[in-house]
Amino acid sequence: MFEQAPRPVIWAAALTVFNAVVGFAVAAVWPDIDDRGTLIVVGGVLTLLMLGATLWLWRRAKWGGIAFIAINAVNALSALPALFAGDAAFAVIGVISALLSVAAIVFVLRPEAKPYWS
Repeated sequence: MFEQAPRPVIWAAALTVFNAVVGFAVAAVWPDIDDRGTLIVVGGVLTLLMLGATLWLWRRAKWGGIAFIAINAVNALSALPALFAGDAAFAVIGVISALLSVAAIVFVLRPEAKPYWS
């Protein structure tokens, strides 16, 4: 039913799934977070949106590709406040998450990937 996805789409999907799952796990187990409940709820919603957008990108839906780009952009922007959290390790994780989201966007916008979902 589905043809083989181009390599940039595979990389974009893999980066987003990794980013979503690991990001949620880090938020759930990180010590000394003041408002863990809010972080888990927001992280859980963001994780589900990232996984859903990845699924619809994989299914070649045009709106799935647009949603994929949008949710990765939101994730990149939402990871940036970690820079000001005061904890250096948490800041590094936030920067890595933002970079993974930006990399996923770049991969999905590559010329050989764009015809797959648009």
